[in-house]
Amino acid sequence: MPTVDQAEHLMREGAFQRAKVILSEIISDDPEDLRAICDIGIAYTETGENNKAIKALLHYVRNDKTNPYAWEALGCARFRTGNLEKAKKHLQRSLNLMPENPSSLRNLGILHGMEGR
Repeated sequence: MPTVDQAEHLMREGAFQRAKVILSEIISDDPEDLRAICDIGIAYTETGENNKAIKALLHYVRNDKTNPYAWEALGCARFRTGNLEKAKKHLQRSLNLMPENPSSLRNLGILHGMEGR
């Protein structure tokens, strides 16, 4: 059986579609595997499946509010669906947890730029 570690390796390589196949299989076997749920939410964000990403990541952050990468991915998915207020809130949450996260800083900067700040 494939592992979350294998899926994360694929994600680092940019093979998000292949990672989603593995993560779906893992979640099918264990629907409460939070690490796999977080990872599939991030993979959905990276492949433009933003509504699926939001659903997975909301489930994840209800159970673990301490992962800055989950909050960042949720913020990106919200941004892509046009919910800028929630996007800003989620990206700020990511930065509160990891103040030097360059990706969250960049994405929040884009949002502020859109607002004319």
